[in-house]
Amino acid sequence: MRYMVFIKKVKSGSNTYYYLMQSFRLDGKVRQRLIKKITVEEANDPEFIDTFLKDNPSFEYTGIKAIIPAAGKSVRLFPHSQDLPKGLIPVGKKSILRYIIESLHNYGINEIIIITGFQDNKVRKCFRSEVKYIFNPFFSISNILASIWMAQNELEGTVIILYSDLLFEKTILDKLIQDENDFSIAISPNNLDSEAEKVILNGNFVNEIGKDIPYDSKGFEFVGIAKFSKNGVQYLKETLEEMAHEEGFLGFYFTDVIQRLIYKGLKISTQVIAPELWVDIDFPRDLQRAENKVLPLLFP
Repeated sequence: MRYMVFIKKVKSGSNTYYYLMQSFRLDGKVRQRLIKKITVEEANDPEFIDTFLKDNPSFEYTGIKAIIPAAGKSVRLFPHSQDLPKGLIPVGKKSILRYIIESLHNYGINEIIIITGFQDNKVRKCFRSEVKYIFNPFFSISNILASIWMAQNELEGTVIILYSDLLFEKTILDKLIQDENDFSIAISPNNLDSEAEKVILNGNFVNEIGKDIPYDSKGFEFVGIAKFSKNGVQYLKETLEEMAHEEGFLGFYFTDVIQRLIYKGLKISTQVIAPELWVDIDFPRDLQRAENKVLPLLFP
């Protein structure tokens, strides 16, 4: 089944504009989003929509949700992040979050939840009704896992959880979603540093994950994208609730809940993305790399 795609005619003074739109149901309400502006010739072509859908099969309904924790204030990216959430920092002509949302839309993922905190109003103003928002009032003292816990009511069906500071080759979404395992994360072979969320493998599955584990400098890094199947989401919710009652919960990372799932005997599958096809933007040098090297490869 597809979401409905239609043409919207808008008059402004003496001018008339045409837009290709998509309607979808989110949180019990029918919402609309702009796909692109079209010409009058395209608007009057009775086969235009069918041709567009044939050429863009990603607009098929997927039933998958995406949750993006974006609450924190990034001190390491000052001065770029002094008055902006990290996800709104521009790379090229768009913000980081705009690239992420477009990649999700292109895969047919339209149910997107952003957990906000620092400069919450700027995120809402930027994306308006395009996404759903959950506010983390403890953003100044909490880490990512607390934000995900606040979105627990949205954890149903297949869910993608991804960081708000990423540029990535969108085919990694397809690899994760097509993975038949209940848990699958994106990893990349990288020259690691102490800040990297490191991954130690046992075959194709995760043996250990986290910042503080011993590592070889040439190992694997967690990219910051994870898929949980409908069954996997139930384990995630149960484990989040357990950890929420533990001392120090506000300081826990996303990788901490993944490691806890491993301790429970659950298998975390992996999908590999090449180092040059993604970047997490933590420091000004990452922003430079994103603009000069990664962006031209992903969006030539």
